[in-house]
Amino acid sequence: MRITNWKAYCGPGVYVCLITGEPVYVGSGKNLLARVSSSAHHKRVFALCDEVLLFPCESIAAARELESVLLSMMQPSMNTNNVRFPGSTMSLEEKRRLIDSLRP
Repeated sequence: MRITNWKAYCGPGVYVCLITGEPVYVGSGKNLLARVSSSAHHKRVFALCDEVLLFPCESIAAARELESVLLSMMQPSMNTNNVRFPGSTMSLEEKRRLIDSLRP
């Protein structure tokens, strides 16, 4: 993918880590590129994933809201603090369709 507005990725946003199309981790940060490029941040997750989707947001509040929605819907296996989100009834195929619908 070619990024034409790279500055948007330096602000708040959400990232989704995928392994063979399955969402395994969802996170957010106030500087999206800094968050996903930090070697200390979830090193194990990034080492295992084969794709990372980035979603710039207009504010950190919007990023946290999107993160909450995606966590609730997807229930990614590597997010360990999902206790505030009820179990998802989405099948893996439904999760993949949701991911496909979010792709640019």
